[in-house]
Amino acid sequence: PSHAALALCLGFAFLERRKLPVFPTKLIERDQAVPWLLDATRLVDKSSHPSQWAAAHSGLAEAYKTEKRGEEVDNMLAAVRNYTASLEVYTLVTAPSRFVTVHHEIGRLFVKAGQCPKAQMHMKLAMAHLVEAKADEADFAEMSCTMADAFWREVETLDQVRQTEKIRGNTRIALQHYENALDVYRVQDYPIEFVRIKSLISAIMLEDAKHSEFAENGIVCQYRGNRKMLLEAYEGYLEA
Repeated sequence: PSHAALALCLGFAFLERRKLPVFPTKLIERDQAVPWLLDATRLVDKSSHPSQWAAAHSGLAEAYKTEKRGEEVDNMLAAVRNYTASLEVYTLVTAPSRFVTVHHEIGRLFVKAGQCPKAQMHMKLAMAHLVEAKADEADFAEMSCTMADAFWREVETLDQVRQTEKIRGNTRIALQHYENALDVYRVQDYPIEFVRIKSLISAIMLEDAKHSEFAENGIVCQYRGNRKMLLEAYEGYLEA
């Protein structure tokens, strides 16, 4: 038990050190957050210390998420596995706030890893329980952005010819969620977020307006842009 507690404390101490404004290369090389928290996940008994067990997995997920060594995608997926493990304790009944937060973190990681359908699934689950989690408007805006990212970034992986309906659907959903975020990210309160999201919305509208149309035989028709959407996108950029 004492070794488990030591591993947990040292792991979180290394995590905290990563938050330094300047993190020199020599500290990265000596960083031991992952090994200590990995030890903690193995040493803490889940049945007798469920909170510490979940904290160890959640901490290890955070350690992998911010790890500077190794392959980024591998680290992100390792983080997902450990966040998922922590959900055995952080249930909607026992810890609704942590339940929602962890699903949001998993959603973010899947977006970064390019696994957007999985991200969408976790974000839908997180956003369905914002009331139980007593989330505030900032949480709602942040999650709306992640949900929008999950649908918009999936568009890059879709076939422009065979999946036009899916592309249009994803575009509409992404725009709606970014617009929802703007209900919170008002320019006077969140100027940086406002500019970022307003610019994203304009970029999506511009891209959507540029989609070429295809004839039934698959031959590309002459480009016909949506003038109204192009003007709205331009006005959005000016406002941002």
